[in-house]
Formats: sequence, C-alpha cells, structure tokens
Amino acid sequence: MDLRQKIAKSLDDGPLGIAVIAIIILYLISLTLETLPSLQEYKSVFETLELLFTGIFVCEFLMRMIVYTKPIKYVFSFFGIVDIVSIVPALFGTNLMAVRVFRLLRIFKLFRSKRMNQAVTRISNAVWGIRTDLILFGCN
Repeated sequence: MDLRQKIAKSLDDGPLGIAVIAIIILYLISLTLETLPSLQEYKSVFETLELLFTGIFVCEFLMRMIVYTKPIKYVFSFFGIVDIVSIVPALFGTNLMAVRVFRLLRIFKLFRSKRMNQAVTRISNAVWGIRTDLILFGCN
C-alpha cells in the first residue's frame, strides 16, 4: 500500500477520519454555543472558530481530492456534496446558518453499516426535497 492509499484509508477508517469526526463535534458545540444570547459578547471568538473550522474542512476536502484514486466519484457522493455545500458559501463570505448545518451531516461517517447507508440516502433525499425551504430560511 503506497502513501496515498494509506492516507485515504486513514481519512475513511483511521486516525484522520476520527480527527475529522472530533472536529465536527467541536464545530457542533461551537455552533450551539454561538446561538446562546448570553454568549453574544463572544461573537468574535465564534467568528474566528468558524474561520478555523472552515480552513480545516477545506484542507480535508483537498486532501481527499489528492489521495483518492477517483476524486470525482467522491465529489458527487453524498458526503462530497455536503462538503461542497458547507465549504463554498463560507469561502465567499456567506454565513448562512442553514448552510452551515450541512457540516453536521458529515457525522454519519461514523456509521458504515448498510442500515446507516440507507438512512443517509433517505436524509439526502429529504434535504434535496426541501432545498428551496433551506435557501429561503437561510436568507432571513
């Protein structure tokens, strides 16, 4: 197994994948705390954390594009689309809560069973079905 394959395996099932999950959990905590009115004085801290998390997610996405043998297949997979939907708006300065929540869907990487894959498919179809609502509510 060459280095690219080792990194790809680590991203999917190894230490790098676990690190990404830990970062997603930290992001979830940050996102939750950011919505608390009593913590509004820390808005600049949350904005800095948002930039940090975005940078990490961009690096992870680029790493996947480099090490996967078929990067286009990943781009058009459920998680690839979630990555793009959550990263691109942040890169253009759009900070919509509805779009940022897509990052949380990545937590499903913890589950590799057939049943969870079916659940991810159902969630993907549901999100696709309400995409207009997400856009409308995200703009308010």
